[in-house]
Formats: sequence, C-alpha cells, structure tokens
Amino acid sequence: MQYTISGYFGGVNNSASSARLRVTFLDKDGKELAADKTDEVKESDRADDMVLVGRTKTGALPAGTRKIQIGLEFYIRAGHEADDLETDAFADNLSLVLTKKS
Repeated sequence: MQYTISGYFGGVNNSASSARLRVTFLDKDGKELAADKTDEVKESDRADDMVLVGRTKTGALPAGTRKIQIGLEFYIRAGHEADDLETDAFADNLSLVLTKKS
C-alpha cells in the first residue's frame, strides 16, 4: 500500500511562520516505524499575501503499520525562534489517503 498526505498551506507575508502536515506510522505496540511530513511553504513560494499553496507527499506504507497518527503543525521557521513571534500560518483541505499499489 501507499499513502498520500496533502493540504494547502500558507501564511501572512513578512511572517516567519509556516504550517505542515505530519504523519507517523506505528506498529501494534505503538512503536514508531516511520514518519513523514509535507514540505513547508516559504514566503517566496506565495505570490501574494495570505495565499495557500498545495503540498503533497506520497510514500510506501511501512510494513507492520497498525496505527497512523496525523497532526497539523504550526511553527516558526528556523532562525526566527527567538523573535517572540506568533504564528500567522494557515492550512486547509487536509487529507490522508491510503491506496493499494497496482
């Protein structure tokens, strides 16, 4: 099987904040097998202020997966953690899809 995580992400321009979708694959005992996340949307990826940009990530479902945790992460981009900023990031239309490989 394979998985696809996707969504639209963005934020206010001139802000160091961003968002991403993270997925963690767990075995029957809750032990982490693997994790993945969508790529961040940087200010240079957005044409205008507050534009949402689509991001998709596809991969093989790890063998032994019995549980999947999915989380939406809002964060301040590296290098700006000490700037005492609030997150001005946005996300919409999030999905996790599992499909059989053909």
